[in-house]
Amino acid sequence: MDVLDEELDAVELNPGGPILKTGLYPHQTACLGAIKRWFQNPVNEVALAVVPTGGGKSGIAVLAPYILNTARVLVITPSVEITRQLELDFCGGENQRGQFIQPFMVRYGVASVEHQSEFVEAGFAALKSTDSGPKLIQKLATHNLVLSNAHKLSPVQSESIVLNQVPQNFDLVIVDEAHHYPAETWKQVVDHFRHSKKLFLTATPYHQGARIRVNNVELPICYEISKQALIDAGVIRALAPFAEVPHHRGPSIPNWTLEQMEYHDVVQALSQILIQHDALDPTQVHQAMVLTHTTPEADSFAAVANSLQVPTLAYYQGSPDANLTEFQKRNVRVLVVCGRLLEGFDQKTVSVAVILRNVAASSRVLFTQFVGRAVRKIHPEDPVSTVVLSHAKHKQLANFEAYHPADIAEVEPQDG
Repeated sequence: MDVLDEELDAVELNPGGPILKTGLYPHQTACLGAIKRWFQNPVNEVALAVVPTGGGKSGIAVLAPYILNTARVLVITPSVEITRQLELDFCGGENQRGQFIQPFMVRYGVASVEHQSEFVEAGFAALKSTDSGPKLIQKLATHNLVLSNAHKLSPVQSESIVLNQVPQNFDLVIVDEAHHYPAETWKQVVDHFRHSKKLFLTATPYHQGARIRVNNVELPICYEISKQALIDAGVIRALAPFAEVPHHRGPSIPNWTLEQMEYHDVVQALSQILIQHDALDPTQVHQAMVLTHTTPEADSFAAVANSLQVPTLAYYQGSPDANLTEFQKRNVRVLVVCGRLLEGFDQKTVSVAVILRNVAASSRVLFTQFVGRAVRKIHPEDPVSTVVLSHAKHKQLANFEAYHPADIAEVEPQDG
């Protein structure tokens, strides 16, 4: 880890200087340095780092245990999908497309392939429905790196978990998407590890209009970078003007409902945007994610899109996992979601976020998090801007105009 230590020192001495030895973004190195300094004060038990969606929180999570010299690490996530992605970043392995992915620290030049065994921990990720209860407790006791969503660790959500049997001897607990922490399930789990250092990573330090509090004290921020700073640095995509499909005024389509005709209009607009994105970067096949309010709406939209020759699948609680896999393999252009993949899901070919539900101003974090699915650049010279598309009846222009990574956070449905 000498190369990482050197970069931490270089950033501290010259914050605006070039970072040459690894592929880390300067703000990632700066964040790691801030976390290290934060915990040098023994009074500090929790570090809160605020990095917008697409800004590389996963890399910060992977490297934090090393700069803090910790031996046993627990990573708590909001969903199985995010657990799976973080496992690849920490440990490497085969992704949903069947490709082998090197661990983050190898991909970004922090450790060499030859020496990765000295640094990459063979962790356990709780991905299966059977990875719970006594089995999960046993893994927590025997593995130095464990990744799990919060619900698997919660007695409220998992009757087979007895929290006082869960080992507390983790040096570091990393809480991903930490704006969920004030929710009872999360608070109960995180507070169980009262002797551990805790690193909170999130795009927003707010929960239901109030700053995150720990022990009834507002949690100070140890590091923060703005969305605009990441756009200016070329880390994430810029945002194109809001795209809104007007109310349907064309001829009726026989045997179709008004909703289906509205979906027809949205699919046509979406198809044109994807064609434009492919023209801007012909090396890629760009994709879109669509957010609906109910599962019948998700199925209906998928049916309309497929009838228009736009390959589309729906993914929600109870739908086949193969639907997500097909999207990750890029065998389909569009994935319609409802209650899943609302945050943390990383597929860089997604360049369009389609919002087909009424997201109220008080629930603006849902808008922010979902738009975040489309902000990651495929490569540094990616010329495509993120497009947010909606239908006029959903009245989402105000949310678009207020779009900001530090919006009010709330608890959305998560999978177990």
